Amino acid sequence: MLKRNLVLLELEGEAALCAAANRMDKTIRKYTSLDEMKAEEYRYWRSRPVWERMAAVCELTQEHYAMKGAAPDVPRLQRTLVRVQRPQR
Repeated sequence: MLKRNLVLLELEGEAALCAAANRMDKTIRKYTSLDEMKAEEYRYWRSRPVWERMAAVCELTQEHYAMKGAAPDVPRLQRTLVRVQRPQR
């Protein structure tokens, strides 16, 4: 049941991401320094939901692989660590 809920949340997130892409913010901002611009960018990404940040990372990763000429079906994030409970000695 948990896996099905995760898939549903992922699909809802993608639909919301597509809707958000259609309503692009066209505000022009001027910054006095690079540090100020980076701070604003950091605040923006911190304000976004986790699924949207992960979708952006996935998209950037796929774009990077495409520029390098790698296959487009590269595996996505995978869990590599597993905690194993061992009996005490």
